[in-house]
Amino acid sequence: MFRRKWRAGNLRNDWIAAGGFVTVAILGWSQSFSFVHAALWLTDYRVVNRVDDLSLGPFVSRMFWSLTGTAPGSSADWIRRAAIAAADAVILGLTIRATLADASRRDPDWRIYSLWIATAIMLTPVGWHHYLVLLAIPFVQMVAAAERQRSSRAIWMAALAYLLSAVSLRAFSRFMVPPPTAFQLTFPWLARALEETSFIALLTGYIAAYWFATDHARRVPRH
Repeated sequence: MFRRKWRAGNLRNDWIAAGGFVTVAILGWSQSFSFVHAALWLTDYRVVNRVDDLSLGPFVSRMFWSLTGTAPGSSADWIRRAAIAAADAVILGLTIRATLADASRRDPDWRIYSLWIATAIMLTPVGWHHYLVLLAIPFVQMVAAAERQRSSRAIWMAALAYLLSAVSLRAFSRFMVPPPTAFQLTFPWLARALEETSFIALLTGYIAAYWFATDHARRVPRH
């Protein structure tokens, strides 16, 4: 839409409609739309409170519950929901702003596409540690674009995200399973920080993708 590629957009719509029709024809209406009920599972406390659920919404929820000592369904729960909406709006707004900075230019290095991949992981209702594998796409693009025009800070931030994801996975399997472990009981605050390393890895990955897109936009002259 931003690049006015209407033919590609129309072709996408046609294939989505055809795929939807075939799916309903084979599986039936009720089976095809049964995923709607999964929304209740995605927002269930047992899922949101899992530290390996690394997307932005669950992270905000866990921080809110930890700092306020409240639980889901409390009178203050509307504040948590408002905080999630505000955090999502900030990330989405930053991504849209970077996209619209120069929507007409070509993007041979997939910088904007890479940013939207990171944004999708941040804003998904539920995200697991293996979702970080998707950040390989923007990280590879950063390396591929380095010879033409690189963003040093984006590359360093991507390296930090990779390191944090490795630490997160190792620490979680070593010190946090099965809970409560002796490490969690002995060093509760350190354990709490390590538990959220997955989200920090995702956040640094998003920042790397954002810098990858915006640093290039500032350097490309407009005509």
